[in-house]
Amino acid sequence: MKVNVWNTILQLSKERGVETKVIVNAIEESLKVASTKYFTHNEKINISFLPEKGELRVYTNKKISENPENLATEISLEDAKEINGSKKIGNNIEIDLPSEMLGRIAAQAAKKVIFQKVRDAEQEKVYRIFAPQLGQIVTGVLRRFEQNENMILEVNKTEVLLPCREKLMDEEFKRGDRVKAVIIQVLKENKGPQVIVSRADARFL
Repeated sequence: MKVNVWNTILQLSKERGVETKVIVNAIEESLKVASTKYFTHNEKINISFLPEKGELRVYTNKKISENPENLATEISLEDAKEINGSKKIGNNIEIDLPSEMLGRIAAQAAKKVIFQKVRDAEQEKVYRIFAPQLGQIVTGVLRRFEQNENMILEVNKTEVLLPCREKLMDEEFKRGDRVKAVIIQVLKENKGPQVIVSRADARFL
C-alpha cells in the first residue's frame, strides 16, 4: 500500500509547529499497529517513508516456497508470480499490502496516534520554552473565562491559566484585555494549560 501523506504532514507541521520527523514516526507507528489487525498470518509488517514521493509504503517480505508451511514468512510460487512473474522458488519477494486491508479502522488508529504524538510534542515544546521563565513576569491577552472564573490568557501563542485564586481582590477584566502576571508553575504534561500564572504571588507584587 502506498499512501501520499506528505502534504498532510507539511500542513500539520506548519499548523502545530511540530517537526515533520515526529509526525512521520507517528504515522508509521499507527500504520504498523493497524496493519497487524488485518492480517491473519502474523506477517512482519515493514513501514518505509519515501520522501522523494511523499509516500508511506506498507509491505511484508516472504520467501517463495514450493510447499509453504509458515504463511507469515512463505508464499507459494503461484501466488508470487501473480505479483512478479519473474520470481522463482527460493527467491524473496516484497508484497505491498493493499490499501483496503487497512480500511477505516486503520485510518482512525493513525489519526489517534498522530493526535497524541503531536500533543506530546506540543507539550514538550511549551515546557522547553516556559520552564526557563519560571518566576518571570509575562504579558498575555485575555481570551476567555472558564466556569469557575479562571482566566485563560494567550502568551506567545500559548494558552496559560490565571486561576481565580491568583487574582488580586476586586480586579475586573474583559476579553481582549492585556494582563500582566508572573509564571508560578510550568507542568511537564497536563490535559489543560501547562503554564500557571499569578497576579497575587509575592514575585508579582
